[in-house]
Amino acid sequence: MAKSLSVRVITPTETILEIKDAAWVQVQLVDGSLGIWPGHAPLLAETISAQLRYAAGTHEHALDVEAGILQIDREGVTIFTGGLIRGEAHQPAAPENRIDRLSRAHLAMLGAYVEGIPDEDGRETE
Repeated sequence: MAKSLSVRVITPTETILEIKDAAWVQVQLVDGSLGIWPGHAPLLAETISAQLRYAAGTHEHALDVEAGILQIDREGVTIFTGGLIRGEAHQPAAPENRIDRLSRAHLAMLGAYVEGIPDEDGRETE
């Protein structure tokens, strides 16, 4: 089992953080907090805009990152995010807002899927 974790926080344009020797990492997921230690099982999850905490060397560190996607694999922890939180502290979206956002996204995907498929009268849907 590994004795440390690699941790990467990346955006589409840059690498915000890259370390090889983290003892642990703590992230905020949409459904709660997650502590990650070396040897953690693989995982793919959605993070919220919040503080990422980790221990490297003999110090604890914190980084305020926007919402994104967390990936844990045998290489370590990678967070794909839009960037760092700037200015006022970001409040996580209420669960109802997340459900609404996900519902709209799924309906849009479903709409794109059925567009152009003939309905029961043989007419194409718009």
